[in-house]
Amino acid sequence: MKVSFLTAALVFLLGACRKQDAGFLNREIELKQNEPVLVDRKAGLIMVAEKIFDSRCPEGSQCFWEGYATAKIKATYVDKEVSFDLCTGGCRAVRKATEQIVDVSGVRYAVKLIDVKKTGGAKLKAVVRISGH
Repeated sequence: MKVSFLTAALVFLLGACRKQDAGFLNREIELKQNEPVLVDRKAGLIMVAEKIFDSRCPEGSQCFWEGYATAKIKATYVDKEVSFDLCTGGCRAVRKATEQIVDVSGVRYAVKLIDVKKTGGAKLKAVVRISGH
């Protein structure tokens, strides 16, 4: 009887100590330049696109190569901060990353730049996919 109780208590404690799953996110968010977005309230994860650049070939045009778009993303959580560059388009030619893993208190988030779009005028926004990793 004591062994069963101890085994059950141990299983309960191990289950309670599992890392939080970030897989529920798996969504796209839009980051306008220098406008912070709360990505995960529970983890306190905030992201902002500090710089957005787009040199891709315009639609309907003929270009020598496809070009690429980049976004410098800053992720802030608790008292930590990490910045990284992401790329979409012809990233291999310029050796730029398309995805970054961010670890927030044991929860791993995969951040991938999906697109860069115009918001009006010359302003740009980065579309990123945030998912559990």
